[in-house]
Amino acid sequence: MANISNYSYWNKWAVPIWYSKDPDYDDIRNDAITECLQFHTDNKNRTEVAHGIKTNLYESEFDFFQKSRLKNYKSIGKIEQYIKEQFLFCFLDYFQNSYYPEGVSETMDGLEKKDININLRDSWVHIANGKGSWHGNHRHPMTSWGGIYYLKIDGVNENNGGKNTISQPVDNQYIDFGNFFEHQYAVWSPPMDNGGCLFFPAHLSHNAQPYFGEEDRIVIATNIIVGKNV
Repeated sequence: MANISNYSYWNKWAVPIWYSKDPDYDDIRNDAITECLQFHTDNKNRTEVAHGIKTNLYESEFDFFQKSRLKNYKSIGKIEQYIKEQFLFCFLDYFQNSYYPEGVSETMDGLEKKDININLRDSWVHIANGKGSWHGNHRHPMTSWGGIYYLKIDGVNENNGGKNTISQPVDNQYIDFGNFFEHQYAVWSPPMDNGGCLFFPAHLSHNAQPYFGEEDRIVIATNIIVGKNV
């Protein structure tokens, strides 16, 4: 019989994902939906963008928040502000309170909100029309975080589809019992509620499953650039 010994362990490459609910959602819902639908009315030719990875899915151009400000769309402006402030809160709270399994005290100690710059560089709205609208697996290059704000997902459920799924960052095609932890939990569907906001590292592969609900599925997405001012 072989002798065995003690060992050290590290939970490397843990991936934080954050989810919150907008407390002002009920107050802005109707106006924000109207404003988003106006984007579709103004530019319907963007319903079949990047065909082959998206189908029956309206996608605005990637300056959604900037154009909304020019149009004085106040409810979308409130969503933009909520995303920025909520992300900043999550970022500081998560890393400064040791929720991340690695020690990051040298990086995060003493930082305050004023020390972090949040730039929602790209932003867009997706409107699914319920005719099998889908968005295939993809990542967001050249940005550190992605954000999804669920504006109207009343018809999303197990029967109608429309859920988002996220894949863990493991590229291993071999499967046996030794790497069960890489495959049994390989795909995860985050919680989705009206007014919910999801943040995840942009390198994670994610998708939107085909949606067949009768009501519009409307989500606002953004790429988030994080800068340190000190």
